[in-house]
Amino acid sequence: MQSKTVTLEGGALWGHTCSKLVSGRYDWYIINGGAIPRCGCEWFHSGGWPSPFTRSFGMGCDSLLEATNVTADGEEVTLKDSSNPKLDQDRLFRAFRGAGGGNLVLSSGSR
Repeated sequence: MQSKTVTLEGGALWGHTCSKLVSGRYDWYIINGGAIPRCGCEWFHSGGWPSPFTRSFGMGCDSLLEATNVTADGEEVTLKDSSNPKLDQDRLFRAFRGAGGGNLVLSSGSR
């Protein structure tokens, strides 16, 4: 079966996401995320709680392809894996994907 990519807006809840999957008749597709309808999707995709499919597909954060974030200085940045650990944006994306066991710790400044 072919993989599909889903774009979720900020504030999306799992209940809304799952109901779209059902009402859109996406039979046999799985959203690798939470089982708590009133919980925000971003929490699961930043290394939050395991999903019912974690054993088969890994944590939800493992399937994250891109994220848009607003930094402390108000700059909107789109984060994706560039495979360059020296770039701040790449390090931030890895943190979004649950780096450090789900502990998101960021510092300003370079190393």
